[in-house]
Amino acid sequence: MAVSQCTRQGNSDIYGLGIRIGLYLQWIATVIATAFVPDQMLETTTANTVFVIAFSVVTFALCGAAADTPAADMVIVLDIYAVSIYALYPLSWMGRRFVPSRSDFRQSSALGELIKAVLTNCMAVVNVWFWFRGIDGFASSPCGTTVTFVFAKLDVDGHAVRTVFRVMSCLLLYFSVWCTLALVVLLLVVAPATTVYILCRKKTLRSVVRFYRSQSRNESRVRTFRRVLAAADTVVFALAIVDIELTIAWNSISSVYDLRSTGQIILLVIGIATMLNLLWSAALAGLKDNAKEETKAVKAGKHTTRLAQLSREIVLTNPATIPQKQK
Repeated sequence: MAVSQCTRQGNSDIYGLGIRIGLYLQWIATVIATAFVPDQMLETTTANTVFVIAFSVVTFALCGAAADTPAADMVIVLDIYAVSIYALYPLSWMGRRFVPSRSDFRQSSALGELIKAVLTNCMAVVNVWFWFRGIDGFASSPCGTTVTFVFAKLDVDGHAVRTVFRVMSCLLLYFSVWCTLALVVLLLVVAPATTVYILCRKKTLRSVVRFYRSQSRNESRVRTFRRVLAAADTVVFALAIVDIELTIAWNSISSVYDLRSTGQIILLVIGIATMLNLLWSAALAGLKDNAKEETKAVKAGKHTTRLAQLSREIVLTNPATIPQKQK
C-alpha cells in the first residue's frame, strides 16, 4: 500500500516513546509546580534545565549531520527544544515573583538566569538558521514532503509556510536577544540600590513594583495568579504534544512507539520519579491548607468537615509537614 511505502524508521534515541513520555511528564510537572507546589519550582526548573542542555547538544549534532537527517526529524527536535525552553520561564522568571514572601521558596541565581538566556538564544539562532538556510540541506521525506501541525496540517516545503516560520523565528531571536540584554543590564547596572530608587520614581515602573508587592502580600491573589499561569502552560504544552505526535504520524515515522533502548527508559524513569515527587508534595500542600482552615474554624468555634479534621491530624503527626522552630 502507499502508506507502507512512505513509512521510515525514526530516531528512537532522540524522540522515542520513553523519551517523549518522560518529557511530557516533566511538562506536566511544570504545571503542577506552578499551580500547587511553588516551593518545588527551583527543583523542577533545574531538572528542565539539565534536559535542555543535553537536548541542545543533540540539536547541534543533528545540524552537523544534516545530509543524513530527515527534515521531519529536525522539525520535531526544534518543537521539543522550543517548548522545553518555554517550560523554564513560567517557573523561574515569572512564578517566583508571585510566591508569598513568607514561603520558603528558593530563587534561582543570576548564573542560572544567564544559563537559561544563553540556551534561549541558542534555540532562536538554530531556528533562524534552519528555516532560512538549513532546511534545504536536510534529507527529504520518502513521501516527498515534510508536514507539521500548526492548528492545521502544513507542508513545510511550501513557500508561504516557510515564510511564516521565518518571520516567527526572527521575532523569537529578536525577543530573546533583547531579553538577554535587559537581563545583563539589570544585573550589572540596575542592581545598585540608588539606580533602582531612581527608576522606581517613574510612575509606570512604580506601579509595576507596587503591583508585585501587593501580589506577594495577598495569598489568595497569588494562588489565583499561579493557577491562571498554570492553565496557560497547560494549553501550550497540550498544543505542543499534539504537534509532536501528529508530526510523527503524518510523516509516517515508525520505530518510535516502543521502549527498546536504555536511554528511553532512563528518561522515562526520571520523568515518573519527578511526577510522583510533585504529586506527593502537592498532596502534603493540600493537607496543610485543609489543616489551616480546620484550625481557624476550631478557634472560631465553627463546625468543620471530617476531611479538614483528618488533614489537621495528618499534618500534626507527620514530621515532614511540621516547620522546624528557629533556634
